Amino acid sequence: MQDQNIYGGYNNVPYNTTTTYTVTTVHGATSYYWTLSNLSTNCGCTTNSLGLTTCPNGVVLPKFAPNNTLTITTTSPTATVNWGNCIGTYSVDCVAVNSCGTDGIYYKNVNVYNPNGGGPDPCEGSLLVFPNPVNANSGEPGNISIEVIYPPIDPCDDNPLGRVTNNNDVKIYDFYGNIVFSKRFDSDKIEISNVTLKKGHYILNVFTSKGFYKKEIIVVR
Repeated sequence: MQDQNIYGGYNNVPYNTTTTYTVTTVHGATSYYWTLSNLSTNCGCTTNSLGLTTCPNGVVLPKFAPNNTLTITTTSPTATVNWGNCIGTYSVDCVAVNSCGTDGIYYKNVNVYNPNGGGPDPCEGSLLVFPNPVNANSGEPGNISIEVIYPPIDPCDDNPLGRVTNNNDVKIYDFYGNIVFSKRFDSDKIEISNVTLKKGHYILNVFTSKGFYKKEIIVVR
């Protein structure tokens, strides 16, 4: 068996998000068996001798979608994780299954963090937003120009050998956690236009092939 990193998804993810992970297709594999493991003690959860984990009210541990389980078998080399709201370090593991047994164990350690405080943000990086503050006239859309700049050493680098894509998923949240804008761009210089934002503070999130970045946007009139 040969170890190989999972190449899809991010090494650092904010909580309450969903990530799809991918492994290289293994010749002859009939299915892929995925598991999630908790590598750190956190959120007050305990596991008894029978392997049953219990958590305080309101704590949601990561689970595979759509079955909401810690293990899942897929016919394609991809799996999606709902990361819940419990910060910490987790391991995503995958085994390719064929008629002879298993082959090709894949793994990725993932750090789940709180992007709104309560701990260090491992993906805080150089994200430039122009203009900021944004002047939005009453009843008219505010135009925002965004440019993503990558630091030389990126703690959220998911592909140290270089970028495989420059797809950028951009989401803007208000301070109540509501998404007010969401779109995918294929360029590092992103032009957002015709978006109506009321006066206030917003959080801009950019998910790239290099990781996750965030920036506060101030809208004035």
